[in-house]
Amino acid sequence: MKRTIRNLLILAMSSFLLFLSGCWDTNEPEQMVYAQGMGVDFKDNRYVLYLQTINLSLLAKSEASGAGAGQVKVEVGYATGKTIDEAIFRYYQISQRRIFFGHLAFLVLTDDALKHGAVKSAVDFLDRYRETRYNIWMYATKSPLKKTLLATPMFEVSNALSRLSDPKVIFKQNSFIPPVDLRELIIHLNEPSHEVNIPLVQTKEHLTTEQKRETAIQVNGAVAITSSELKGVFSENKIKGLRWITDEFVRAGLRVRLPDHSDIDLVVDKKKVKVEPVIKGSNLTFNIKVRAKATILVMPQHEKLSTIKKEAEQKIKKQIIETYAQGLNINSDVYRLSHVLYKKELRKWNAVQSNGAIPLTKDSINVKVNLQVKHGNKQRIGPTID
Repeated sequence: MKRTIRNLLILAMSSFLLFLSGCWDTNEPEQMVYAQGMGVDFKDNRYVLYLQTINLSLLAKSEASGAGAGQVKVEVGYATGKTIDEAIFRYYQISQRRIFFGHLAFLVLTDDALKHGAVKSAVDFLDRYRETRYNIWMYATKSPLKKTLLATPMFEVSNALSRLSDPKVIFKQNSFIPPVDLRELIIHLNEPSHEVNIPLVQTKEHLTTEQKRETAIQVNGAVAITSSELKGVFSENKIKGLRWITDEFVRAGLRVRLPDHSDIDLVVDKKKVKVEPVIKGSNLTFNIKVRAKATILVMPQHEKLSTIKKEAEQKIKKQIIETYAQGLNINSDVYRLSHVLYKKELRKWNAVQSNGAIPLTKDSINVKVNLQVKHGNKQRIGPTID
């Protein structure tokens, strides 16, 4: 009797296996094309979509994957359309395999694309598509997109470690323009002043190997954008003040001209910044206080630390004011002062704002910099070798 009951239970449990679904609709990793980067241009009233695809075997760095010398590491294809969605579906027609967007790491937009509202269309696609993530880095460029997307890292390392795919590593070593991902871009565009600064990149032949000259990606400024327009461009020299205001700052080099016309190099780190709105009647200003530490690389023999401190503080203050002034020239709230007022003085913000922007003039900011200058054990007086 017990054996009969056991056999019936086994038969009943086995029958459930007939209703289990298999994995027949899955895709093998090596049978898909992996999108690593995307570029969007605008020409002849049509969007031009560029897609950088990677070789999964080289990404995995596995001997079993079959990666070998002479194998293509990166491919770039393109398609056009009246909309970005149409361009993507046209790209599907030329693709030899299914395209997987789960590894998409960056998006590069040309200035022509930004002028024709590509931000809204591109962000809408990336936000809605189920495979994409919010850690996609955003860039602008004036360089040809094909050349930009074909620029790959040296030493045959994975393209996932390129300057465009992994910008935070370089930013921690030299904090120039803070990288902006898709999540941050959406937040900034949805909150006052409804604009964001994204890095401007270009291609340059800076690196040389035994075989050829390599094209490298360089950050050479920033662009101020809204969801519908390109407000303007900050050149490399005009955007240097932004690093002293951004919270993401880690460290940066600073060259200072001393009274005797000699130059001295410092490394600035451990920065703290405080931006406070000051309301006096109808007058609105902002106090910007920057505190940081600086290390002297080579201590000059005939100069006091107090003099170096004063000149360095003035240099940082000058850069902050120059970047702010350039923002005013292109009607950009580069330091997001509207957002500061929105968070700290909502009633005043509601009274003065127009479409998220507040009135700003050259006298709207008061900048104070306090720098603690020191020299370390290796930063002794004079050079290592005379």
